[in-house]
Amino acid sequence: MPDIGKLLKEEIKRLALRSARPLHRNLKKDVAQLKHAVAALKKENARLAKTCAALAGNMRGTLARPAALPEKKLEQLRIGPKLILAQRKRLDLSRADFAKLLGVSAGAVVSWESGKVRPRENVKGALAAIRGMGKRQARQRLEVLSGN
Repeated sequence: MPDIGKLLKEEIKRLALRSARPLHRNLKKDVAQLKHAVAALKKENARLAKTCAALAGNMRGTLARPAALPEKKLEQLRIGPKLILAQRKRLDLSRADFAKLLGVSAGAVVSWESGKVRPRENVKGALAAIRGMGKRQARQRLEVLSGN
């Protein structure tokens, strides 16, 4: 004769599974939908990140090259070592930051400030553009150029 306790236990287990099965099925469907939603959001996020990186790259390229001045104005532009140093001090920038803002090396800035070398024509336009810039604007431009 079968054990009554064992039969009772099996019947309870069967009824519990029977009542839990529809809930489990619904939860499985919900989990599948959420996984699909997460995958779609990841794709969208990757697409937006790619677009953002492309736009930031375009922006960096645009900001690295300031607006060109007419040749006549470039010839009239007086740029000497003292003026370059004063400009850098006015903006409260290190030589490296000033160089990044102009799109040159820090060594070039050192050479300009010491008077050993004069800036090239393509950099004179950038120096002229920086003249009209304030500290805050220079810092914002540096942040964009460094990509932060």
